[in-house]
Order: sequence, then structure tokens, then C-alpha cells
Amino acid sequence: MKLQIAVLDDYQQVASACADWHSLEQQADITFFHDHIADDAAVVERLKPFQVVCAMRERTPLTAAILNQLPNLKLIVSTGKRNASIDSKAAEQLGPEIYRLRGKRRAGTYLGLIDGYGPAYSARSRKFQVG
Repeated sequence: MKLQIAVLDDYQQVASACADWHSLEQQADITFFHDHIADDAAVVERLKPFQVVCAMRERTPLTAAILNQLPNLKLIVSTGKRNASIDSKAAEQLGPEIYRLRGKRRAGTYLGLIDGYGPAYSARSRKFQVG
């Protein structure tokens, strides 16, 4: 069964071109959402099938009430050092890991984190680990 990945709030429809998402095709189905949903129940309904959520800064909230209804969620990847929209304490208690990304290599790092739930990017060599 393939990993289900949601990329939220891609209003400008550019996220698919910002990284080589095709490198995950064998192991994941990726869904890009170009709209924003403010209603908590609708957010929960949309995100229920996903194990990974890629969130943009301060957009779709991932509150304790929402996270508590997403038992499949294993990983939240977010841009920026902090994301006030994600309840980090609730995530810590409920289980999904949170990775926060900063800097120019953000898109590629998304893929490295998703591929195996761990950083596959070597800061020292500035390359992704292979194999």
C-alpha cells in the first residue's frame, strides 16, 4: 500500500514544480490541494486518508481537535522555523512527528524527509544519500 501525502494550501499551484516529487511515485500517492478550508470538520474529512501532511506556514491549522481525529497521520512537514498553526504539544502526545524546514533547499528536503521518515539530506556533502 502506497503512502498517502497531502500538500496543503498550494494556492499558486507551484509546489509540484518545486521538487522532484516523481522520485516518490513508487512509494507514495501525492495530492496537491490548491484551496484553503477553514472548517475543522472539513479539514479532518479531507486529511483522514493521509499519513503525511506538508503544511505551509500559518495556513491550515492543525489543532489538537483536528490532530486527534487523524489516526493515520504519521508525519507533518512544515516550512519555517515555527508554525503557529500546528499544535506541537498535541502532535507530540498523539504521535505524528513534525519536521520544520528552513532555507533554500526546502523542496528537496521535503522529499528526503518523506522518503523513509528521516532526513536523507547530508548537510556536509550537500547531497541526498543514495541507497
